[in-house]
Amino acid sequence: MAIKTHIKVQYTDISIMQMDIPVPFPLEQLMKISADDDNGNDLTRYLNIESNRVNYSVAGQYVVPVFLQANHQIINEVDVTVNVLSPAEANNVLPRIEKDTNDVYVERTSQPHPYRIADFIKIKATDRNNQDVTRNIVLNMSQVDYSQAGDYIVIIKAPDDQGNIAISTFHLHVLTEEQVHEMENGDYDNEDYPEDYDEPNETQDNRPPQSNYAPPVPARQQQQTRARKRPKPKARDDDDDDEHATYWVLIKKYWWVYIVLGLVWFTCWDMFG
Repeated sequence: MAIKTHIKVQYTDISIMQMDIPVPFPLEQLMKISADDDNGNDLTRYLNIESNRVNYSVAGQYVVPVFLQANHQIINEVDVTVNVLSPAEANNVLPRIEKDTNDVYVERTSQPHPYRIADFIKIKATDRNNQDVTRNIVLNMSQVDYSQAGDYIVIIKAPDDQGNIAISTFHLHVLTEEQVHEMENGDYDNEDYPEDYDEPNETQDNRPPQSNYAPPVPARQQQQTRARKRPKPKARDDDDDDEHATYWVLIKKYWWVYIVLGLVWFTCWDMFG
């Protein structure tokens, strides 16, 4: 008797806003696709998903075949639908993501999983019916390396219970110890990201058109220094800095001249004073 196989898809029809970057999560994660057989054996690794049929930069409806293969033969197949929405359509359909910051700062470390990101940024998601779906939020931090100082983009996925998926991002800045000290003194300024960086799903904060929605800013205590938002750099006079630097270079180079002159002055004072 042949053993039956099963392809399980939580969302056979999903909606996501068009974006100019590659899809930040594999389609099998967006739709939660898996496979098994009657004996409970996990066959997910044998799935073949033709996700290249979806062009996330062009709005439209795409049908994606999902095959279960064994010995180079298709033994089961289902179709799933991906709806790529224009920004106007997305505002009426997709969940809304709220963040209290776009930038998180942490100190470089070699420890694995050293930080709990929820301590540094508050993220909330609500569906089009204003129901809270924050529990569905997933962060893609696969590009973050805490042992390497630099600036990383963390991708936020927030699906509702119908398979409508909102995507957003925030910046995670991994700082050296020196940069942390500069931040403490208000001197740190990150210029690696342009001020007009366009997040993939942040059009009008994902709010419905003509809405009076204004995302609240949570009243919470200031995070420790490593999690502060970018401070305003102090005003500096470059001409004064250059002039002071020149004086110090001369003093360090000709210190012995000043000592000799001092001794001559002291001797003359002792003889004729």
